[in-house]
Amino acid sequence: AGGQIKTGVSHTMTLSGLATQLNPLPPEAVNFGSAWSRALAGVRAPGLLLMRATCPVPGEVREGEGWGKESALVQALLAPSVFVWAVLLHGLPSVGRANTYLAFAAALVVGAMLAGILHISSRPSAPPNNWRYASAAGFVVAVAWVYCIAVELVHVLQAVGRVVGVSDSFMGLTVLASANSIADLSANLAVAHAGLVGMAASACIGGPLLHLLFGVGLSTLLGNLLVASPFPMELNLEIYTSGAFLAAALLAILAFVRLSKDLPGRAFGTMLILVYFVFICILGGLEIFGGANLLTGNLRRAATQMARVRAA
Repeated sequence: AGGQIKTGVSHTMTLSGLATQLNPLPPEAVNFGSAWSRALAGVRAPGLLLMRATCPVPGEVREGEGWGKESALVQALLAPSVFVWAVLLHGLPSVGRANTYLAFAAALVVGAMLAGILHISSRPSAPPNNWRYASAAGFVVAVAWVYCIAVELVHVLQAVGRVVGVSDSFMGLTVLASANSIADLSANLAVAHAGLVGMAASACIGGPLLHLLFGVGLSTLLGNLLVASPFPMELNLEIYTSGAFLAAALLAILAFVRLSKDLPGRAFGTMLILVYFVFICILGGLEIFGGANLLTGNLRRAATQMARVRAA
């Protein structure tokens, strides 16, 4: 009888169970960790709490502990609102304030319906039969959170550039580009060290190609559909400089590999690194001696101004 009472209590939904499942502070760090680990856990706690409260992550069912139904209901309720927030983060000209409120209200209604369906189709001791497919929803919400965090990081980077007096284009070509490429660089180096040189070289070309074609194409398409058609895109000196170095680097790679009979040596890697440093030096020179207007100003506008100065 005592065992049945214990099992019944462990399978009962409680607020304490919800607090335990959403707790962002690891017990080992709080109880046995150093002061630094406790401080770090405290800094990470708000973000982890938001992620755990909105991102469905199907886990294993443990005997006597359930599967986390309390947190799953909260995630089903809040996940649609996070997705709507990510979509409307920058605001859309075609979506007014009233429609924004309506979108969030609809997201809460959808979330309440999903939570109700989840509550009816599951038990505190066992998840629904198709609960494993919730990982797809968790992936979508995680992408939405990554997008929101990336937007805020870009805003911080833009603010730093304003304080230092550096243009947005220069910050994007140096700091932001380096930050975006660190993960790809590490993965490609690991693949190359594993002996898969062809895969590493293909990834080095395929990654930027994906960003250039799919990223610019998708953003331009969405800009025309949601913001303005045709979507304005200014052809500035930064675009011409980057495009020229990109074309030169690709042609140099093809020519060098063919001339070396597909056996490039140390000179090949040295050449590519030197090309990149020359590119950074040229951009730095434009930024220092020409100012932000020279780097980001429209070429036709600059030519017109120069013509007016000469005529005067």
